[in-house]
Amino acid sequence: DPYQNYKMLKAALQKLGATISPQVHKRVHYLISTDSAVQNLTQRVRQALKRNVDIVDVAWVKECSERKERVKVNDSAYLCNELVECLMVQKEREKKEKARKEEG
Repeated sequence: DPYQNYKMLKAALQKLGATISPQVHKRVHYLISTDSAVQNLTQRVRQALKRNVDIVDVAWVKECSERKERVKVNDSAYLCNELVECLMVQKEREKKEKARKEEG
């Protein structure tokens, strides 16, 4: 899938008129993320969640490219924020459980 390749993804986004930023900051509207980055809770994914930036699956870019317009992400299957929140809660629970086992 060409949308899993950073250079091709960047080119597709720029063709759609997007500005690319290597960092998550207050002017970032979306963090385009692979499933792998979400599952691994990368630093950018965690930063985006902390800053209330929508974390959007790369499939969204593919659909936008095919339609030649920005597809709304609100309440769509492309939003990953809830999944990231769940994964972070799960990771925190595992960390606490491990600490308890090491203490006891």
